[in-house]
Amino acid sequence: MERSQAAARLPRIDYTELAELVKVVEAKRPWPYGKLADRRELGEARPARQYVAGEGFPYLGRSYRLRIVEPGREVRLLRGRLELGRGGGARDLVRWYRRVGESWLKRRTRPWAQRMGVEVTGLRCRERLRRLGPDLWLPEEGR
Repeated sequence: MERSQAAARLPRIDYTELAELVKVVEAKRPWPYGKLADRRELGEARPARQYVAGEGFPYLGRSYRLRIVEPGREVRLLRGRLELGRGGGARDLVRWYRRVGESWLKRRTRPWAQRMGVEVTGLRCRERLRRLGPDLWLPEEGR
């Protein structure tokens, strides 16, 4: 992975000097690259996802096995299985994840926004990222 593909998000507190933030980021820079090198050495690339019965898909911290049902059915989570219409694939699942995820996030962010006295102006769905630390995210490899 090239350095330009990594992203760190740091909250900037009003009283924090930019120079101080840069100093902290520069000091921590070797850590994520060392972790990436370790992963490459271990060779733990995940196999590509298959949209077949029994394949596991994560949702809210759990893995749900895929059940293939008759064509044309909407993706849904029913009795502990993620149902996908025959012939469906990644696009159908992405639409489902976004639809249910947006609803879930709106419910979850509302109380936090009220506590902090802020207004949530929007939510953005992005490609799944790997987390290497509290605020360092990298694009998924092999997906």
